Amino acid sequence: MQIVSPHLTQGSAAVQAHRVLSSDKGKEIMSEELGKIAEPEEIERFFTSIMRSTEERTPDRLKAGEMGAKIKGMLIDKSQVETTDKSSQDEITKRAAELALEMFREANKLVETQGKVGEGRKE
Repeated sequence: MQIVSPHLTQGSAAVQAHRVLSSDKGKEIMSEELGKIAEPEEIERFFTSIMRSTEERTPDRLKAGEMGAKIKGMLIDKSQVETTDKSSQDEITKRAAELALEMFREANKLVETQGKVGEGRKE
């Protein structure tokens, strides 16, 4: 049993929250709060109005255009790109392992060659 506050356990806190949210006053408050959240269309109109306003500074207009395009999915950050093709990912992993092994072998050859050259020199 997890204690939420000195007088409430997690279970009794959930019961209290359910009572508050089920009451008429709780429903009224939740309805008002949900009404304050902007809908996607409202956000789009907001950015569009700033972007098109001649009273706004150019950097603000450009930023509003950028933000509006991002919201609409017109701009994608490279960090958001994901691959879902498992076989392609496996092939890439296999090729990376092959290249790493090849580089390791080349490095060993280089060390062996330098060792033989070093053995032949007299200091």
